[in-house]
Amino acid sequence: MKSPSSLLLAAALCASIGSNVANVALAQPLMASGSFTEQQALHGQALYAQQCQQCHGAALEGVDKAPPLAGPQFSSVWTGQPLGALLDRINTMPPQLPGSLSAPDSVDLLAYLLWYNGQPAGTTPLAIDQLSLSRVAPSTSTGIGSNWTTYGGNLASQRYSPLDQIDASNFRDLQIAWRLPTNFLGPRPDTLYSTTPLYVNGTLYATAGTRRAVVALDPATGEVRWMHSEQEGARGDAGARGGAGRGLSYWSSADGSDQRIIYVTPGYRMVALDAKTGIPVPSFGNQGVVDLKQNFDQEVPADGGNIGLNATPLVVGNVIVVGAAHRPAGTADATWDVRGYVRGYDAVTGERLWIFHTIPLANEFGYDSWQDGAAEQNGNTGVWAQMSADAELGLVYLPVEMPAADYNGFNRPGDGLFGESLVAVDVNTGEYRWHYQTVHHGLWDFDLPAAPMLFDMQHEGE
Repeated sequence: MKSPSSLLLAAALCASIGSNVANVALAQPLMASGSFTEQQALHGQALYAQQCQQCHGAALEGVDKAPPLAGPQFSSVWTGQPLGALLDRINTMPPQLPGSLSAPDSVDLLAYLLWYNGQPAGTTPLAIDQLSLSRVAPSTSTGIGSNWTTYGGNLASQRYSPLDQIDASNFRDLQIAWRLPTNFLGPRPDTLYSTTPLYVNGTLYATAGTRRAVVALDPATGEVRWMHSEQEGARGDAGARGGAGRGLSYWSSADGSDQRIIYVTPGYRMVALDAKTGIPVPSFGNQGVVDLKQNFDQEVPADGGNIGLNATPLVVGNVIVVGAAHRPAGTADATWDVRGYVRGYDAVTGERLWIFHTIPLANEFGYDSWQDGAAEQNGNTGVWAQMSADAELGLVYLPVEMPAADYNGFNRPGDGLFGESLVAVDVNTGEYRWHYQTVHHGLWDFDLPAAPMLFDMQHEGE
């Protein structure tokens, strides 16, 4: 019998599934997997921090007009192309001094791009000569784009992977390769297990069980590499959103020396763990923990308050954006409640950088949309869904729920911004940029339930 409280990973039992690597003029390209060493990738990582990070971002996400060097957009351009072509592109950088990198440095930088995008290192150094690199292409089945470092696949929440090992022809042959029981990770089974694991450089990370433990797994066997669990007592029991939640987040320093898993507990505490060991990072918050009921611009009791979160935080560069969720507010007297303000935190220190008031204060834009002083009498308007961001524009997009109560509005005349609105704020400051309200003065609980998807539209060739 299948249990809803189990993490499943399916594996194809096909004898072999070929890679659709494109041909190049010189010869059939080889797989790039294992064609560079870890030493090359690490040196390339340091070069990236020195030479490229300012334009392309700490997470290779692209900044200003510099294109991303990781994720679906990068994959769509370079998957199947010879590495020599990618090396040529590297050699045009930086724009103010093209060709300034030595040949070994350019190749090491290329190795880092492959490694960051999921290509495993091997024992054979990546060749320096252009002829050899023109015969090697990134692998589509195990390479570029295989890392899944954020809930939606990328900050744009496109939920897309170019991996081609499983397709319509072999999907029916899939069988369960392993199963991780999670009933023991809490006082009762989790009957609403909806976690989306992350896959980062050979390790699968997920939350599990009703205490929302974090587990690091071998993706091939399901073996637990480490596990972390917080015992929150009354605080955890009082949380508005219990269970395993939707998952967790990943952050890495530019040189890769500091890699962290970040998640929010049922008791509304944000925890940063060393991604390699599962040990809390002592320099983050208070010994690895930030109390999200503090520094909230409102008073919330430590062991109470209708507030929590089962979505994942959103990591954008060195900023962690955290939303808020509540229990259902359907009764007529459920008007005043904790406000679901959204906050940005420093990913390194855990310091609060900004707060966005989803029910505006008296001196803020949107306050006048609450008539008769209703802004002081109502709560909720949290962001319980996932969020999206555009690192190039420096914006994070907040899908805000409606105010309390869900089915009546007599205590909140007016449009009630930012209820049931998509709001764009500056990721570094939390400053309001724009909004679109889907329902004015909502009454029927039409919350925005998912992260908005971002994409570039092609129009008349542009």
